Parts: sequence; C-alpha cells; structure tokens
Amino acid sequence: MTRDLINSSPIAACTRRSFGCLVAVSLIAQAPAHAAGSPELDAIAVRKVIEGQLKAFAADNAALAFSFASPSIKAQFVDANNFMAMVRRGYPMILRHASVSFLQARAIDVDNNSVSQSVHLIDRAGGHWRATYLVERLSGVKWTIGGCVVAPESGKSFI
Repeated sequence: MTRDLINSSPIAACTRRSFGCLVAVSLIAQAPAHAAGSPELDAIAVRKVIEGQLKAFAADNAALAFSFASPSIKAQFVDANNFMAMVRRGYPMILRHASVSFLQARAIDVDNNSVSQSVHLIDRAGGHWRATYLVERLSGVKWTIGGCVVAPESGKSFI
C-alpha cells in the first residue's frame, strides 16, 4: 500500500487521532520524565519500535524483526529464524497486514518501564484484529517488544 493511500484513508485519520490520544494519555499517565526522555518522546519511541518490527515483518527481514525483541524473547527463540517461523505460524495477520492503527498506550508499572500498546490491524482478507504489545524499556533507555497477544475484533469500533 502506498503512503498516499495510507494517508488518505479513513484508517489514516483514525491513526492520527489515536496517535494524538496516545501522546495525551502518555502525558497524563506517566510520571515526570526519566533519563530516557519526556513522556511524549517515550510514546513516540514505543510506537516506532512496533512500527519498525511490523515493517521488518512485511519485508521478511527476520534479523531486523528479531532486533526489536526483548532479551527474554531473544532467549526463548535463540535466533531470528526461529522467531520468524513462530510469527509465520501463529501471527499471519501481523506478518501480512493491510493496515494498522495505534490505540491508546498504558503505562503498566510504577517506573514507566513497561507499556501496553494496543494496535488495530486489518489483514489482507479484511479481518479485524487487536494486537496488544508489551513494550519494555531496557536500562531506562531502549524500548523492546516483550510479547504480543492477538485477538479478533468485530471491526465496528476500535477507538
């Protein structure tokens, strides 16, 4: 899908609204800025990590997709090929999605080192999915993906 199609679609409008809400919720929900940066920068960084992995999946770049994983995920799958095989088997809607919209993120620990980030996906067959990512900050700086749970959605309302 080209950038023009993405930017002109109703999904893109929802994505922009969702991103604005994501930043607002981050400002309210998170404590004062840590060494890693401000809440706005954290919200952007979390989104970029997920977007980066989604782009790597779409390009079949196992090594790059695996680079976004947390140390615990890397230990579980050992290498990028094992990780990509698991994604191909269990998460085809993430691997080959048609569109993606970010929903509101939530800080899930006191130190704001873990965020739950939900993403609405539409697969290439038109199915609607909600992927909820656990994104963890390492050493107070780098964000990594510590897990993802995917469930079908009705597609009627996702914001």
